[in-house]
Amino acid sequence: MNTKLQQRRGFTIIEVVLVLAIAALIILMVFIAWPALQRTQRDQARKSDVALIGSTISTFKSNNKGKLPSICELNKLVFKQGTSIYQAVDCEGAAAVTGSDIITQSTVADDSVVDIKQVIVVPGGRCDGNNVRTDRSPRQVALAFAVEANGTPMRQCQEV
Repeated sequence: MNTKLQQRRGFTIIEVVLVLAIAALIILMVFIAWPALQRTQRDQARKSDVALIGSTISTFKSNNKGKLPSICELNKLVFKQGTSIYQAVDCEGAAAVTGSDIITQSTVADDSVVDIKQVIVVPGGRCDGNNVRTDRSPRQVALAFAVEANGTPMRQCQEV
């Protein structure tokens, strides 16, 4: 007896459902991870911009015998260098340019929340962890800014 084996054509419903379930799992993992990746990218851009602001202040100080730039001078210098987030404030009396601001304050309270759209320049400040103290030389500068930690702003500090 010569029996011919019948060949299978196509996929069974179980195989199709299994492939669709695996594809759905992969898509779900991407959608879960995507906001965290975006948040990390924004935080890296903020840190890069703060480093640019700090180097701009250092360059200005070295070119001007240790004098700190005024907020208008700093904003113009930073704007020329093209930060990705923080933009210049129009110092001629008009409203701020759209985007985030670089502002100067004499101090930042320990319990205050720094907006993620601002860099606060504190002349005479120094970093004490993520807090800013103002008991140093007036030529010292601290930069207070915030990053997104699980969706809530978390203050950071960097000395110049």
